[in-house]
Amino acid sequence: MTDELPEGDYAFVEITDSGCGIDTEMLDRVFDPFYSTKFTGRGLGLAALLGIVRGHCGNLRVESQSGRGTSFCVLLPYAGPQQETRESSDCGDEGWTATTGTVLVVDDEASVHEVAARMLENLGFHVQTASSGEEAERVLDAQGSEVVVVVLDLTMPGMSGVATFAVLRRTRPQLPVLFASGHAQSDVVEHFGEATLVDFVAKPFTSAQLANKLRGLLGN
Repeated sequence: MTDELPEGDYAFVEITDSGCGIDTEMLDRVFDPFYSTKFTGRGLGLAALLGIVRGHCGNLRVESQSGRGTSFCVLLPYAGPQQETRESSDCGDEGWTATTGTVLVVDDEASVHEVAARMLENLGFHVQTASSGEEAERVLDAQGSEVVVVVLDLTMPGMSGVATFAVLRRTRPQLPVLFASGHAQSDVVEHFGEATLVDFVAKPFTSAQLANKLRGLLGN
């Protein structure tokens, strides 16, 4: 990747191997979602990583020569103590809490359930979790109007986030949905740019970022 980055200080991690390298045709596509030389269903790892890095205003670069190995370099803006303090205060939603309601977190990773639930409970929400789109349907059938917003992973086995969103729109058309994904925001907007009551937060997210997005979806 050769995207230009703004001038400034960057921290970086570079990993280099001495393997067979990647040929030019493959190198141009290594970050394409679902592109893989292996079996169908692979090819999301680098796409998700690029989305996470870009979500933090960084970049991921790769260089490779056939027969001489490959080098990946992750660059992220360097934030000293003063900048970190300013960014935290700029979020402006540390004191915001929910008045009532349940948030349904739909993600196939148990670790995401645990972290998101802790953040949401600290904001005053009740939390329900589901590991798939099918389970999310059952929770909504049981909980009904108690669920005020859904935090939805975009990429899941079985019923994908896209398919789950379609079901939600049929059954609860006014239910706000917050997509939480390692993909770049542009990939999400491509699917749901015209949809209402939808927003996006990049993984991994902070409690302040989550609060800011939910405040925007639910109103002050």
